[in-house]
Amino acid sequence: MKHSGAREAVDSFLEELIVRRELSDNFCYFNDKYDSVEGALNWAQETLRVHAEDKREHVYPLAKLEAGKTHDELWNAAQRCLVREGWMPNYLRHVVAQFLIEYLDVTWKDGLEWFDWTLVDSDCAINA
Repeated sequence: MKHSGAREAVDSFLEELIVRRELSDNFCYFNDKYDSVEGALNWAQETLRVHAEDKREHVYPLAKLEAGKTHDELWNAAQRCLVREGWMPNYLRHVVAQFLIEYLDVTWKDGLEWFDWTLVDSDCAINA
């Protein structure tokens, strides 16, 4: 095959476009609390609760995170993309979500509000 990675790239794209989107749509449709922590599985809620007071190596106020002024270049690039384009790739959304939980010195809900305000394609299925 001329482009050996093309098939894998197409398969990956379709999996994200169809399968993940369908799963997240169904999650939101069948879960009345899809847009809150209470809608998460018990193990996820427990993990967030248990680690809420963990000491963090880096702690940033929301304004620094939003401005992309952290020690992490991937986060900073994702934030620049978000602010300039109103969009970021799906993988970076996951990275950002983890970063918010790990480094945010305010509630994760502020991060969700920031996403909802800045993402032009923000909806519960994408951010679930």
